Formats: sequence, C-alpha cells, structure tokens
Amino acid sequence: MNTMKLIRHLAIGLTALVLGFAGLSDAQERRAARPTDKPFLWLIEGEAPSFLYGTIHVADPRVTALPNVVNKAIDLSDALLTEVPMDQGLQMAMARHVMLPAGQGLSTRVAPELVERLDAYARRKGLGGAAAFERIKVWCTSLQLQMLEAGAQEGGAKALDQGLFDRARAQGKEVGGLETIEEQLGCFDQLTDEEQARMLAAALDAVEAPSDRAARKRPLEELVSKYLAGDLDALVRAIEVTNAGDDQALVDRMRKALIVDRNHRMAERITARLREAPGRSTFYAVGTAHYHGDEGVVALLQAQGFKVRRLTNADANRLRRAPAAAGGRAGSGARR
Repeated sequence: MNTMKLIRHLAIGLTALVLGFAGLSDAQERRAARPTDKPFLWLIEGEAPSFLYGTIHVADPRVTALPNVVNKAIDLSDALLTEVPMDQGLQMAMARHVMLPAGQGLSTRVAPELVERLDAYARRKGLGGAAAFERIKVWCTSLQLQMLEAGAQEGGAKALDQGLFDRARAQGKEVGGLETIEEQLGCFDQLTDEEQARMLAAALDAVEAPSDRAARKRPLEELVSKYLAGDLDALVRAIEVTNAGDDQALVDRMRKALIVDRNHRMAERITARLREAPGRSTFYAVGTAHYHGDEGVVALLQAQGFKVRRLTNADANRLRRAPAAAGGRAGSGARR
C-alpha cells in the first residue's frame, strides 16, 4: 500500500481522528442490528427544535441502526451539520494536511527505535516497511495504525457520520460542517513532536500486543459497547485510553487540543445559528466526546441560556414542530 493509498484509507475514517475506528469485525458482521435504547441525543428547545446527536465513527450495524427518536429528529430538521462537510472534496483536503513538509520525513521526527517498531509492524501488514509512512505526519500515522488494526476497508459500509450526511443530502436538506478540515486537522499540529511520538508509541503498544487479532479488536468492541450503553463517562474514558494509552499527561493534552478547544468553537457557531434563525431546525451530529463535561457543547449552550435536555426513545412520538399561531411563536420539542 503506497502513501497516497494510505491517505485515502485514512480519509474513510476521518472522524476517527477523535472517536475510534471504522470497519467491522467478523463477529459484529454476524450480529443482528438492533438500535440502542439509550441514544446520545439532546433537544435544544426554541421556536423550532434543534438537536445534538453524539456519533462514533464506526460502520458497525448496531451503531448505524438508528433508534426511532433519532430518525424522527432527523426528519423534523431542516439541516444537518457534521463536524466537517463530508463531501467529495474531503479526501483531497486531507491529503494536503496530513503530509509532512518537503524535505522532512517521519524517520527524522521520532527516535530510531520507534521507526524500527513501525517498520516491523508495517512489514507484518504487508505494507513494505516504515517507508510507507515516511511522508505522513506522525499523529496521522498513529491514527492510521489504529484503523488498519481495526480492519477499516476501502469501499466498505458507511460509518455513522457519513451515512447521516448522505441521508440528509438525499432528502434535500441543507448539509455542511461546524468546522473546516483545516481547523479540525490543525488541532493535531498543535501537538509537539515529542507528544506525537508518544502518541505513536501508544498506538504501537496497542497493535503489537496481544498477538491474536481477535484480542487486538477489543478496544473497538469496548468503544461500541460503551456507546450502545449510553454511558458518556465510560465512553470518553475508553476513547482516551485508545488514543493515548496510560499516558495521563498526553490524555490531558489531547483532551484540550482535540476536544475542549473545539467544543468552544462548535458551541459558538451553534449559538450563532440558533440566534440568527430561531425558526430553523438543525440536527448537529458530532463526536460524542464533545458533549461531555463542564466544557462540553451541552454545558456551553446551557450557559448561553438555551434549554437543552437529553431525549430517550420514548420521546419519539412526542417530537413535533407546531405551526405558528397568529401573532405567536411556533412551539417545539417533545411534548411532555
């Protein structure tokens, strides 16, 4: 697999930049898809209802099978926004931002022992050695190893985010992103060379042991199980371990650069949309970790005075957009 093919492979798993892996395990493919009873879905009350939906970037049918309340929220919405626009220009945009500057190579950015470990792994995977990653940024290589090990396949099933984006576009809704690809990938460039090297070491630790492939897929299964259980605290912790291992300093650094700083940007842009077009309903689908904690998008919107509450599947039949009465305002949300 050459460098450009690796980049295309990575583009398929774009939102795995923060939230894990694309692809299915053999066991997952055999399971009957059943939507979760505890979706990460919040209602933003207002003149028209808007929604916050937490995603995880996998193609597992247990994740892509949407609960009724999520389907109803999408159908009620006028627009759907993901983290970045998931359109045809995505791969080209990524290719421009994951390559090292001319004259630089991965082997000059990390210690020789890490290059040796990467070379051995790449040869076992039939990639011809570390040279396949030489022109790719270190943080990107780390993510690529995770997705390769999880079994991401070009041309495979659509991951959740992509499926939502394509569905909304097919329905004629407005689609777009809360960030540009430059903003999203730029957060990784904030990591120092030393931090990126630690990230690569953690990725190699994960893919080198244990030796059997089924055991190496456990992190993916853990992420999916936590997501389906609707446990936000547990899911975020699993994500952090996947990305940085037991390196708590790196976990903290990545949380700020990849999650918290972006939360503020997303919340500002959601707030602006809500205030500029209060009668327009938007479905926001971003990585679930962005809703967690006191600096999560939910808390930041609440601090701006918006009423935000989590929905359950039982709310599906109560979701509606009431017509505006003469001289009044349109009602919104789930009727209690």
